[in-house]
Formats: sequence, C-alpha cells, structure tokens
Amino acid sequence: MTSRHSSPLLATLERAGGVKADYHGTPLVRHFGDPTAEYRAATESAAVFDRSHRTRLIVTGRAPGKMMSGVLTGRMPTPPVETDGVWAGRATYHAVLTPKGKMVSDLWLTQLGADDAEGYLLDVPVAGREGLLALFKRVLPPRFAAVRDAIGDTAMISVVGPDAAELLSRLALNGRVGPDELRTQDEGEWRAVGPPERSLLVARIAEVRPDAWSVTGSAAVVTALWERLVEEGAHPAGHDFIGDDGAATVQGNRHLSAALDLRLGRPPFRLSLRNYRAAQNILAHPVLCERLADLAWVLARRAVQQQPGHAEEVAPLFEHQGQHERAARLRQMAQAKRSGGNDPRSQH
Repeated sequence: MTSRHSSPLLATLERAGGVKADYHGTPLVRHFGDPTAEYRAATESAAVFDRSHRTRLIVTGRAPGKMMSGVLTGRMPTPPVETDGVWAGRATYHAVLTPKGKMVSDLWLTQLGADDAEGYLLDVPVAGREGLLALFKRVLPPRFAAVRDAIGDTAMISVVGPDAAELLSRLALNGRVGPDELRTQDEGEWRAVGPPERSLLVARIAEVRPDAWSVTGSAAVVTALWERLVEEGAHPAGHDFIGDDGAATVQGNRHLSAALDLRLGRPPFRLSLRNYRAAQNILAHPVLCERLADLAWVLARRAVQQQPGHAEEVAPLFEHQGQHERAARLRQMAQAKRSGGNDPRSQH
C-alpha cells in the first residue's frame, strides 16, 4: 500500500532517532530506541507522541454545523467563549452513519469560532478517512459545507503523564491557563490563547489513566512545540509498546487504561466508556434506536456498573426516548454502586 500522507513532524522525529514503520499506508514512528523508557515516561513523568497520522478536516461555508448535524450522531458542540484573549470550548464525540445505520467512522468535532460560519475541525481516525470523505462528498452541499483536508498544513501531538499539564501550561498556553485548570477539565474541553483557527488547541483526553492532552495547530508551530517539550524534559515516544490488541506489552505489562493506542488513531477505551458510547450512539440515532433499544439498555447497564458516573450522562438519553423507567433504574444502580451495595434489578 502506498502512503496516503506523512506526518509533518516525521523528518524531525527521524532526526531525533525515531524508527518508523507503516500503518494503513502511513509511516509512523515505532520507537526512539527504548520503548520501556517511553512507557515509563508516559506513566511517571511526561511523554510526547506524534498523532499527525490522524485525519484533520476543516468544514466551512454558510451553514456547516447545520449541514453536518444531519449526518453526525450526538450533540453538536456549543460555540467557544473568549475571555481576555483565552478561548474555551469543548469538542464533542460523534459516530457517522449511513442512512441505513451502517457505521462509517467516529470523530471529534470542534467549533472554531463563535459563529457557525467560522467552521469546524474534525479529528478522524485513519481507518475512517476514506469512507467519511466519500459520504461527505455525497451529502454535504459545498456552498453550505465545504470540506478541506488539513493534513498537510496542520499537525497533532499528545502529551501524556503527571508532568504534562505543567509543560503545556508554560509552552503551549503561555502561562495564561494554569496546570490546575487543565487537570480539572472534562473530556474534550480545550483552551487556546488567541483565535482557535490560528492558535494551538489544547484538549483534554479522559480515556487513559495518566493525565493526557492533545495539541492541534499549524504544522510548523506544533513541530516547534514538540522540540520545546523534548528540550524541557518530555520523553519522545513511539508506538512500539502498544500490542495489536491495544494493550501495553513492554516487559509483560498490560495496562490497557494507561497506554495510548495511537496506532488505532485514538486512546483505547476503558470498557465503561466503550459501553457508554455504544449506548449513546444507538440512542442518538432514530434508525438504530428503533432496532437496537434493548441492546442500548444492556450496554448502558454495563457502563453504569463499571463506572457509576455514567448514569447522569446516559439516563437523559433514555428520558429523551420516553424510557423514563430505565433512566430511573440507571440512577438507582449508580446510587447503589456508590454506597457499596448492589441493585438487585441491575441484571434485568
């Protein structure tokens, strides 16, 4: 398979000792000579990964949000807010389905300005790229939602570990957003110093055990940030300590929640998040909800049993579908789990 694209950081990573391999026709850095040290940095200090192999699309036009809302499951992001030059927003997670309910891809969607016409950034896994572009070509009218491939002029890295917040506060956000504020962010929340479409977007990743953030911006600026992070102590990291099943395999370790499955294009799901998001996608799409409502209920129960906090996220989705009894039972299950008991109805 020929390469679809190369990361804008690839030459810099190779000069730093990166050893590359091929993934879905895209060259990725496997390691920097010591995968064990890279794993240790990600869990004990800070490691920096290149994630520029993921597809980044910019959608602009007269009404890009309105056009995409008919294609994406889930809620569209709310417009970001600017305060003294610091922009704050929250990306939202979506599945993309065909009209018949077939899965095309998943993605993260970021609104880039206060007005819908200022556009959206889509962060898409490698495996979903071709199908998503083909679907958008069929269903999005270019005058209202024009899709631009931003792989060549943008880049993405992830910074992982206990020291990541302090490094990003200083080096990516000029000290305007403190490390404590970064650590208390919810999944998908982002900050930028300056207009989002021209600045570094620092977004929280909540699917892995170490603190972790992704940083997206122009290729030149992200490359310079990668170099500064390494100068300041972040360990450059590749993908060799990730096994084919997404688990860390260095020296027999298999900490699925602690490793970034960057070869698959995103951090691995904790099981509770996998179940929650599967239920969310079913309930958000009318065709799937009609066919798979009982499956959504099974998945939601499992998610709440594994992580009670999901009850307040998924129960409103059942209420929206008129399934109030199930919503109430999820909340009861969560309360029983928090108090150390078991809801005897949770298996029914």
